[in-house]
This record gives sequence, structure tokens and C-alpha cells, in this order.
Amino acid sequence: MGITVPDYDDALNRLRDSGVTFIKDRGEDITTQMYGLPDDTPLPLDEGFMKVIKDIAFIEDPDGYCIEIMGQH
Repeated sequence: MGITVPDYDDALNRLRDSGVTFIKDRGEDITTQMYGLPDDTPLPLDEGFMKVIKDIAFIEDPDGYCIEIMGQH
């Protein structure tokens, strides 16, 4: 599931302040650990995708599900 928020920075700060678990914070690259893969597993992702995904945050809901958070553009 994913949601967009009008004030991205404020929303992420409020989530952090509330103690929400971040799987991937805004500005971080995705890693194999996020998918439960060994460290040496290559991620065959192109540069354009990596640029877009870097600006997306992923949090964990109370049931352990991943929620994508994006700013409205």
C-alpha cells in the first residue's frame, strides 16, 4: 500500500517522532536486506528507477506490512 502526503518532510518527521519503524527512509538506497536477500545478491535495477525510489520512504505498520510514503508532486 502507498500514500501521498502534501508536506512530505513534515509527515516523515511526525512519523519519526511517533516512533514509527522506517524500513527505508527518504534519501536512502534500497538494499538486499530490505528484501531478505543475501548481501551479495545483485539488484538489477536501472539508474532511473534508483533515482525515483531514493525519494520514497517505506515504513512498517503495526502488523508488519510495508507502507510506501511519497510526497505529492
